[in-house]
Amino acid sequence: MRRNLLRISVAALAFAVGVCSVYLVWLATLETVAWPEVETQMPKPEPVARSEASDTRACLAPESGSVREEWEELAELGGCTFGRCYYHPSFESYQPGERYNPERGVLFSRRWVAFLRRDKGATVPFLLSQIPNKAATNVHIDPLDNATKGELAVYCLQFILKANWDELSPEYKTLSENVNYEYTNHQALLRRLIGTRRGAKKMADLWRRLHERSLTTPGAPADTH
Repeated sequence: MRRNLLRISVAALAFAVGVCSVYLVWLATLETVAWPEVETQMPKPEPVARSEASDTRACLAPESGSVREEWEELAELGGCTFGRCYYHPSFESYQPGERYNPERGVLFSRRWVAFLRRDKGATVPFLLSQIPNKAATNVHIDPLDNATKGELAVYCLQFILKANWDELSPEYKTLSENVNYEYTNHQALLRRLIGTRRGAKKMADLWRRLHERSLTTPGAPADTH
């Protein structure tokens, strides 16, 4: 009886060993199979062509964007100009270079010239509304201080309407001609003239009158009466 049980146990053990051996051989064959690779990366997108308009410092042609948007951007970009940065007829044929010329001032840069040559039917009313604005810009007026938006608007109106602020009235002309540089300068004088609500309205009205005259009589000189 014991011999039979021993024989059965040995046979079962041998059977189990055989099954295990077959399983191990099968696993070994799986490791040698070259399974196809699966693409796990997403396809790369097509490159997008870069638009010239995406360069915020590129020269903007007239009529590019709204007047307010371009004004705010230019006032934020900054630069430097001069308290006696006045209009001269030579500006009409002036062509700005590719690079900024600090000796002429920022208003002679490509970006500003493009703005100043926009349709004045859009720029003039907007700039008139800015004259009372005392918010500071990043445009420095040598040798005093950064311009307020009101001051910068006046400088722009000079080039657009082809007249300088001290030509708008005899009073302005007298004050401008008698500036004592030991105590003040032309930017400080302009700031004082438009520093009150009444003063800003007076200058805005003079510019508005000149603008209306220029629409009916192109090239008309500033009205000093």
